[in-house]
Amino acid sequence: MNIFTNILPATILFFFFSFVAIYLISSSGLTRFFVDKPDKRKVHSINIPRIGGFCVLIGFFMTIITLLIAQSSVVLFWLSDPVGLSIIVAAIAVFIIGFLDDTTFFEISAFHKLLVQFAIAIAVVFGFNLYIADFNFLGQIHYLGIFGPIITIFWIVGVMNAFNIIDGIDGLMGSLTLLTLIFSTVLFLLVGGENIQYMIITIPVIAMVLAFLKYNYSPATIFAGDTGSLFFGSIAAILSVRIGMLANEGIETLSMFYIVAFPVIEVIISIIRRYSYGQADNKRIIEKLKMTMMPDNRHIHHRLVNKGYSHERVLFFIVTLAILFALCSVSLTLLENKILKISVLVYSFFVVLRIIDYLNYGKRIFHLKKSFIVEKHIMIFTDNKFFEGSIVSAIGENHFVEKFETIREEYKKKNIETFIIYNENDNFIERDISKIYEIREFFNTAIFFISARQNLEKYSHIIKNEKNVYFVEQPCDVTMLVHNIEKISYFGNISENPYIDENPSKESDSVLKEGEKNASES
Repeated sequence: MNIFTNILPATILFFFFSFVAIYLISSSGLTRFFVDKPDKRKVHSINIPRIGGFCVLIGFFMTIITLLIAQSSVVLFWLSDPVGLSIIVAAIAVFIIGFLDDTTFFEISAFHKLLVQFAIAIAVVFGFNLYIADFNFLGQIHYLGIFGPIITIFWIVGVMNAFNIIDGIDGLMGSLTLLTLIFSTVLFLLVGGENIQYMIITIPVIAMVLAFLKYNYSPATIFAGDTGSLFFGSIAAILSVRIGMLANEGIETLSMFYIVAFPVIEVIISIIRRYSYGQADNKRIIEKLKMTMMPDNRHIHHRLVNKGYSHERVLFFIVTLAILFALCSVSLTLLENKILKISVLVYSFFVVLRIIDYLNYGKRIFHLKKSFIVEKHIMIFTDNKFFEGSIVSAIGENHFVEKFETIREEYKKKNIETFIIYNENDNFIERDISKIYEIREFFNTAIFFISARQNLEKYSHIIKNEKNVYFVEQPCDVTMLVHNIEKISYFGNISENPYIDENPSKESDSVLKEGEKNASES
């Protein structure tokens, strides 16, 4: 009970300072120097400040200083323990390099960021003596010798990069960091003894991550940037190394992998995928190695979005997988039977293969046929071949896209999830508006009406009483349109629209507007 009494004030301060730092700084003019603009690699369609990591670190340093002034036992433990000191040193290094990289004034190359990551890893291994000396596999201890520190250095760098790579969906990187902290705490408790003291580190940091997620969860109002992803990645890496050092206390060394499994698997798949692209193009070995470091938009979260998943469903999908992997670390610790432990390893390997198969990575290794498939249809009213092709490309395999002229009786037999009306010519605006009423005679399905802003404002009063009708301003962001179609398919409607531009301009991003909300604002 005494340890929890000591942790509680520090936990409150970690949350408070991080929360307040994000709130104050994100509301200030500083955000214009930390803007994450949408591009072909990103899934967001509006400018969002990437100042979250900078704010979290400000809150982190303020908490450490406050606790130091108060001579709290929590900060004294941080400063006396290699894990706590490693996190503080990593925070300082990441703050400098990440701050410069996240601003609009500087652009730090991937090579220089990699050098900083190796410097952090070397400091952790040789400066604070945190490295994997023994490898526990199925209860057998194997001494790694000189390979222990080398493997640990590359592991720390790999995990930091992994958390940087998966920071592509609202709330994802923070949620995975939260899971790592929670399951690290569980493993420390299972081992017991002096390891219970590491709750002094993990629980306050959990509070700090929760403060960040308040602003980063979908729809995100702030991004972590490289500062945040590298800082959270370094915390996850250091804690996983400490877990791996418990080989002689009954912890399977593979547990350090399972608590950060999803980001690490994503990095491994990305390296293999990028290298294979170079191999297919018959590039030289140097060029193929360079390609493994080049960013792209083929990561797991991109593939899920392209399959029609909403951001919320992508987050749920990935976090669920991460929990399943993390539970393997607990199972390996609790189970004593070798056969059961091997079963856990085989299960996790099967899950990875299933993900690879589902997301169409390379040649299919195996194919599990579905016993029952319900065909989903999206009906489009348009003469624009380019728009129709864009919808077909973005929807992928999840739906059948079909054009229509008039509503037919036979459509009732189809599972139609959405109607899209694309008004390209202002001269036909009234004809296209009438399609809404034509559809409503047979269906209560969601309708997306795409037109110019002035038309949406002019005719919003006509359909203000029509439910489940949504306005989309031209030019249409097809990726965001598909995202919202999937969101309605999953939740039934869009209860709160996060894509409304309060200060529209000619250069503003296209936004989705719900008809009823537009009408109420008219």
